[in-house]
Amino acid sequence: MQTATVLQLFMPIFKEKLNFCYFIGGDKLEYDLERIEEKGANIVVGTPGRLFDLIVSKEALSLRKLEVVILDEADKLMEQGHEMHLTHILQ
Repeated sequence: MQTATVLQLFMPIFKEKLNFCYFIGGDKLEYDLERIEEKGANIVVGTPGRLFDLIVSKEALSLRKLEVVILDEADKLMEQGHEMHLTHILQ
């Protein structure tokens, strides 16, 4: 949420050429699926588990055209056991 909140501050600079979605555990998966369908996203912010669900399990989100990946605190994600999720997301 912190990353999404900061990103929201910069979005007016892009003059609606870009939009973003954030996906976190705890939100209803159906809500996330609706947002993807309605808006799409040029920028995706999310937790590894939720992104794994959307990309791999539900095949509702494609990152095929993705050019840049930023993994904030990737070392901590690996320590917390998200290696399998991250591997699938990045593939």
